[in-house]
Amino acid sequence: MATTSRKRTAAVTRVAAGVVVAVLLVAACSDSSGERADAVAGVNEAQRGGGGWGTLAIQADWVERYDTLAEMGMKADVVVIAQATGVDGVRRVGGEGLEGINLAQVRFEVIRAISDWDADSVVVEFDEPNSLKALEEVAGFPPAVLILREKGTKEEAGLYRLVNDQALWTEQPDGGVFPPLYGSPSVERYASELGEIKGLEGLGGHLEAARRRCDPECGRGPRPEGG
Repeated sequence: MATTSRKRTAAVTRVAAGVVVAVLLVAACSDSSGERADAVAGVNEAQRGGGGWGTLAIQADWVERYDTLAEMGMKADVVVIAQATGVDGVRRVGGEGLEGINLAQVRFEVIRAISDWDADSVVVEFDEPNSLKALEEVAGFPPAVLILREKGTKEEAGLYRLVNDQALWTEQPDGGVFPPLYGSPSVERYASELGEIKGLEGLGGHLEAARRRCDPECGRGPRPEGG
């Protein structure tokens, strides 16, 4: 009888230990899965908002308005899909105090050139944001389609700006594209044109086809002063 009792006790102990281990494993997996889910949700939410690009103002010629993205791409000097790698510096223009502004020079590594562009990177100027944190984090912002105008004065050689506030597009978690500097109104404005376009590559292909149609007359938008 004593032997049977000891065996029963040992069996119960093994079962209990197994339950404890199983509970611990489930808890660990739940915590890990929860952390992964939170991380993915955070990335998706950031992507929906443009992944940080919305924190930057832009230095652009607001007169450049186009009825379609295709026309915008045709009139631009440069169109690329690119990834920000950092900020080269900040340039002061227009004098001191309220008369002047600071321009952040963001360098982009070119992933795909939609227009005739041979360099590995391009420098685009944005209005310096109020938060310096945005400049520090710019290298972590998601890739974007950039529709650019060359700055033509001697002091601005090699520098570019966005054609307008709807000239930077990021990819969404569902494969759609979004202009974080302008937001939903722009998506609605170009809804019929965007149609079945998916992701940056899809938008890049759309703009590339438009430029093939206008070649060699592409890049005939407003010329910068002195350019």
